[in-house]
Amino acid sequence: MYKASYRYWRSNDYDDQFPLLVGNINKRISSNDDDFLMMCVGETGTGKSALTMHAYELYDPENASVSFIGLDPQSHAQALKRASVYKGKRFCAMDEANVQRRNATTKYNKSLIDLFFAIRGKGIFHWWNNPSLDVIDRILVEEKINGIIYIYTKDKDKPRSYYYFTKKSILKMLEKNKGKITLKQLSEQANEFAMYRGWFKKYDGDLLTEYNKVKDERMTVKIENFFDLFGTEDTITSADAAKQLGVSSGTITNYKKSLLKSDEIEEGVHYKVNAARKFFWLAEGIETIRDALMKKDSEYAFQ
Repeated sequence: MYKASYRYWRSNDYDDQFPLLVGNINKRISSNDDDFLMMCVGETGTGKSALTMHAYELYDPENASVSFIGLDPQSHAQALKRASVYKGKRFCAMDEANVQRRNATTKYNKSLIDLFFAIRGKGIFHWWNNPSLDVIDRILVEEKINGIIYIYTKDKDKPRSYYYFTKKSILKMLEKNKGKITLKQLSEQANEFAMYRGWFKKYDGDLLTEYNKVKDERMTVKIENFFDLFGTEDTITSADAAKQLGVSSGTITNYKKSLLKSDEIEEGVHYKVNAARKFFWLAEGIETIRDALMKKDSEYAFQ
């Protein structure tokens, strides 16, 4: 295993082998008219996102854009769609995936694996960040994964260290370890199987500002969604409103439609809709329905 020198780390952002690796990927995609899938693994906080952006800037220094980096299933799907028709160098990253064998049957995780098997000949450099190797098997490596980077340090003031494994070496490891590889085994068997050990520094390039903006927006949405589900504000679902008022869910739905149509309830006063477009009743809205229920001859009274 080649070990990149730390001699020039104060003046460089990454080791001398990393640009060669990305350059070889570029040549391979161009000459073979095929895709390349790099899987990057490591614990939270090891710098997978930073290395993603380093790689992307090396691959396409003039046109790198955060619009080709997905931070969740929705933005990854959008990024992939853009990449598939992009006229320049095609790059697409799934930055915060968490695909594991124990939840691999969920709709997104299954679709992601199926997607990698289905995509061929688009000339896309795929980068897949994942905290573990739990989901991989021989077929996935043989058919789709071309290389694996394992980041194994998270020192804040020093370069992060990583190992790079080729497809061939990962297949050998799977054979040695009876079809399963853990991060611990990657560390323990790196001297035998890794192609080289490299390093990189924190990313502070042109992509960072927009990346942080998108990430902050995503975190805000997640917090709002979490609060909508578990917060202490007096918001309740239509199902809970029905229970509280002693009526059926269908009755609440009918009142909701009629009150919205007649503009007698206002968003932010009687109800709220979260970022996922889910409807919640506020206290004023519940009282409006309660008043309508008590008016025997009201236009909102349902037989």
